[in-house]
Amino acid sequence: MTDIYELRKQASSLRKSGDYQAAGKLFQEILQNSVDPNEWDLWGMLFCLNKLKRYNDAYKFGLKYIQKLLDFEMFVSQFIFASFMANIKPYSNKTADKLITYTEEILSAGRNYQDTLFRNKTLLFVIEFFENQGDYESLLNWSEFIDPQNLSAQSEKFEYNGKSVVKNSDREKYYLKVAKAMAKSGNFSKGCNFILEGMKQFPENIWLKWHYAVCVMNKGDHDTGIDLLREVTVVKREWFTLKSLAEAYMQKNKPERALKIAVEACFHSKNIPNPEFRWELYKITGELFLGNGDEELYFKHLSLCCHIREDVGWSLPEEIEAIIDEKGIVFSKDQSTEEELNELAEYWKNYLSENEEVFSGKIKTLLNEGKAGFISSDEGADYYFNSRDFQNEKNKLKPGNPIKFVLKESYDRKKKRLSKIAISPYI
Repeated sequence: MTDIYELRKQASSLRKSGDYQAAGKLFQEILQNSVDPNEWDLWGMLFCLNKLKRYNDAYKFGLKYIQKLLDFEMFVSQFIFASFMANIKPYSNKTADKLITYTEEILSAGRNYQDTLFRNKTLLFVIEFFENQGDYESLLNWSEFIDPQNLSAQSEKFEYNGKSVVKNSDREKYYLKVAKAMAKSGNFSKGCNFILEGMKQFPENIWLKWHYAVCVMNKGDHDTGIDLLREVTVVKREWFTLKSLAEAYMQKNKPERALKIAVEACFHSKNIPNPEFRWELYKITGELFLGNGDEELYFKHLSLCCHIREDVGWSLPEEIEAIIDEKGIVFSKDQSTEEELNELAEYWKNYLSENEEVFSGKIKTLLNEGKAGFISSDEGADYYFNSRDFQNEKNKLKPGNPIKFVLKESYDRKKKRLSKIAISPYI
């Protein structure tokens, strides 16, 4: 007759020593010889399967007993971990059906333990899934199952290609994704309150400030929104932050300022892949040109929007279809989308060169192996520059060489104040 007590003792000893293979075999023998398995034996078997990375087996095993052990937190935690590793982490389907089934199963199992690590990692995975799908309503619905205070606020630091990289904590990720969803889905009032809470905890996160600015602007406080967006674009002058600022000036009824910023956003992003993600930028830029009396450029931007969406198999928004039908427009495909983009890039460049004050100076010194440096202007002031802002003139970046430049607002992190930097003129 099998001595269950002795087997249990041996299995526990092997588990504690890290011999999960041998311990698992003993736990299996115990379970085979037990009419009513002990909860600790069940936990031991599940624990060993997880340690052996047999996650599918662990999930199936845990599923058999989870309903009987919902009050046993250690078993529930191991089951949720097994399900996360077996079903959630490797999930690659484009549809959400099975993902939702697995997630609901995890939520049901962990309903008494909402601070369980992999319960919340599952929900973060679901939130990211719907973010990638552009389904912000579903994202916000699932975000309600998370208390951000149960998420780790500790960022992760590691080395990558010789550089120190900081990865956002789970809590910071949560605030960023939900903030984005609120801004995208038009939940501006709720978004302001939510994002402010996130900004209190992560005051240095510029993207939270960006989402907050968008929500403030769309609530109708255009002046505050513009001030915040200017601060954001000083630190992160990306096409999408510039687009937000252009939209703010449009709402403020300052179309000339909006047009200049929108065109800069277009020109700034002309060499960035995936132009389909910028179709709205091209649309509003075209509308601003139309407001400025240039119908030809409006139609060129509208044509680019249509062809970009056509290239990736996206249907046209109803708004654009209505404009095309009303005006009886037929866009020919004499040019490739890339050729259309390049042609418009010349218009953008010319527009910007006509609306920028261009300065002259000389390269004073180079820093960091030529990645940055200082320019001495003919007026006597020195300005910092980054070589990436002179992509087409890198051969000129040598001490003593003459150079032309324009000035943009920036932020001096060391001195903690606004400053001016030199960038290449659009000529």
